[in-house]
Amino acid sequence: MAQPGVSLILARGGSSKVQAAYSAGKPALVVGPGVEFESLKLKFQDIRKRTYKYPNSAHKLGGKFHIPHGRANAILLPHVIAYNAGLPSKFTPYAKYEYYKAPEKYQEIARYLGLPAGTVTEGVNSLIKAIEELMAKLDMPHTIAECGVDREEFRRKIPIMAERAFADQCTITNPRFPLIGELEEIYRQAYGPGL
Repeated sequence: MAQPGVSLILARGGSSKVQAAYSAGKPALVVGPGVEFESLKLKFQDIRKRTYKYPNSAHKLGGKFHIPHGRANAILLPHVIAYNAGLPSKFTPYAKYEYYKAPEKYQEIARYLGLPAGTVTEGVNSLIKAIEELMAKLDMPHTIAECGVDREEFRRKIPIMAERAFADQCTITNPRFPLIGELEEIYRQAYGPGL
């Protein structure tokens, strides 16, 4: 797990993943509902909270098409941020806030990272752009198509992946409760042009 030159690990997911980052001797910035970024500036090692677990689309994508989990997460992340920044069709059943504030949380993350974030829209867009630029810098694929996944096979499997992602027990932790059709659209967007 030791990574030369890594000074901070941004961890999302269950406590085991965050604990792995922490035990690597690196500070872990953990994100999840109820986490205030001001408090994270002081301590980067809170392993029990999460901010915005995306719908578990990456589990289904990686399992069906043998894409490593981290790569699947990276490809889906810009699309899921854009999705979560929109107005929900349905709220998550156990929201920990009085109003839908995922877009403001993404703006807060952008501001924390020193990105342009004068408005919510600017913050969301600059966060997405920064993620895409980091992916390019790391020479990571930006689309599922770039991972060598056949277009027609992917198109046929979208409905079952979306249904399984919807049924995943972790999906309800996403700030915007996705409909199956919305999960299908996230997969289509992540595949890339031509789907």
